[in-house]
Amino acid sequence: MSYGLNFIKMSNSIKIVFIGRLNENRIERRVVDNACKELADFNIFSVDILSSKNSVYYTMKSLMGASVLVVHSPLVLSFPYILFAYIRGCKIYAFIWDFYPVKIYNKYYKFGLKRFLKDKVENSLLFLIDKLIIPSDDFSVFYPLFDKVKMRIWPKIGLVYDRKSILLNDRSSKIIKIIFAGQINETRGLAESISLIKAKINDPFVIYVASASSNLDEYLMQIESVVFLGELTNCELIQLYKECNFGLVSLSLGFDGPAFPSKTFDYLSAGLPILYCGPYLHDYLSMISDSGVGIDISSLTHIDMNLFNRMICNFSEKTKKFESFACFDAEDFKNLLIKDESNEFQK
Repeated sequence: MSYGLNFIKMSNSIKIVFIGRLNENRIERRVVDNACKELADFNIFSVDILSSKNSVYYTMKSLMGASVLVVHSPLVLSFPYILFAYIRGCKIYAFIWDFYPVKIYNKYYKFGLKRFLKDKVENSLLFLIDKLIIPSDDFSVFYPLFDKVKMRIWPKIGLVYDRKSILLNDRSSKIIKIIFAGQINETRGLAESISLIKAKINDPFVIYVASASSNLDEYLMQIESVVFLGELTNCELIQLYKECNFGLVSLSLGFDGPAFPSKTFDYLSAGLPILYCGPYLHDYLSMISDSGVGIDISSLTHIDMNLFNRMICNFSEKTKKFESFACFDAEDFKNLLIKDESNEFQK
């Protein structure tokens, strides 16, 4: 792959081009930005951060002097640049956190000619990538043919909001407050998750649903404890997080593929313990349970305020442990790049 060409050194450094999504608020884009900033601290790398904001000409021009191209899934968004880098002999790395085609209960989530062609291009591009970088072992079985490495690739959580001191002072509220923030579609299985919560909670509770999606399930609309808030600004969402006890990570129980829900990191930075409902993801569940930041709802007999008090105890230390499992480490990535360069040179 990449025609066996050695890395091109520019000014005694390895030039890396990262191509990320246009929306800078997405956690995937923050992964790329954080990776670039940390790698740039090593004097052996020079780094360009590009996105679809840049013209095709500008991006191609930057790639002309690059030794390494780094992209992330969906790969189809970077299709022309992957192809160009491959022809030039650049090393190509891809952060993979999506899997296509998406299936639920062994049926295609969306099926049509456009979706079919996108999935075909996506999976064809995998064969042009030198190394897939995956966030958990849950992905390994789905990519048996490709060279891959498990690496902590998500951004650091940073300062964790101290929820315990605030909520312990608020003795007037005994209502368990749960927040779900994100898209509402079949892949999320929100109705399944809320049904499971209802079956395991006896105390008064409310589930806030903050989403730009308007297709709230008719079943959910009939539940008094579910409050649909629509799309919120970042400021409004952060304020709502501060008033809640748990963050709900929801995937359809029939979701057929690997996952590493990025919403986990938004909840943790707000000091929210995770309630997870979805298919059994061994590595992901091990990370949240071993660190103590989250729990699989199916493993609980009941949900109450005592559960929250146990989980919130020493929460900052727990998030740091989770970070050690899942957050981007520039040193690891630097060593991977240097190791691959050394192996290429010895061929």
